[in-house]
Amino acid sequence: MVREMAKQNNRTFETEMANMKTNLEKRRTEVNGIATTEQDVFMAVPSPTDFSFRVYRLNQALEEPKLVVEKLRGCCGTMDVQARDGKMWIPHNARHAVENFDRDGKKIAKFGKAGKIKPSDFGGCCEPKCMRVLPDGDILVAESGPPTCIKRFSSTGKFKEVVALVEDTKGDCVRVTVAMSPDASKYYMLDTTRDAIRVFAAK
Repeated sequence: MVREMAKQNNRTFETEMANMKTNLEKRRTEVNGIATTEQDVFMAVPSPTDFSFRVYRLNQALEEPKLVVEKLRGCCGTMDVQARDGKMWIPHNARHAVENFDRDGKKIAKFGKAGKIKPSDFGGCCEPKCMRVLPDGDILVAESGPPTCIKRFSSTGKFKEVVALVEDTKGDCVRVTVAMSPDASKYYMLDTTRDAIRVFAAK
C-alpha cells in the first residue's frame, strides 16, 4: 500500500513511510466522538497503528479505559459515537451503516446500505457521518453528501423521513454533527464548509 501511495504522490518509499508514521502519530492526539451513559463514558479515537478507529469505555471518573470496539473504518477523520440505555450507537460511515453495540462492544444490530435512489439509503461516498439518539429512541443521522441532509429512523432502523435537505451545497466529506431542540421544533446541523450551524424548522 505504501509503495502504491508513493508512486501516486511521486515520492520515494522512504518519504511516504515517514509521512505515514507522522500522520499516525498526530492522530493519537485526537478524540473524534464522546458519549456517556449513567455508568460509562465512550470515546471514539483514531487507532495508533493504522488509519482505522476504535472506541474505549471509561468510568465516570475517566479512569479504567477498556478497548471495546476496533477496526472501524471512517472517512476524513470522522467517527462519531452516541450512547443510550447503556448501549453504543456508531455511524460506521465507510460501511454505510449505523451499528448498535452493548457496553462491552458486542454488536447487537445494524441498519443502512449505500444507495442513491431510496431516501432510506445513504448516498455519499461514506455516510452517515454523524448521528444523535433522541429521547424517544428515534435516531437522527446526518450525511455530508451529496446530498447533505438529516434523516430520521426508528430505534430498530425503520426509515421515517428526511427531516432536512441542504440544497445550496454540493456536499463535502466532513463532519456534520446533528441535534434536535428539546421541544422537537428545530433541527441543527454543523456546516464546517461554511463555519456555520444550520437551523431547520420541524415539518
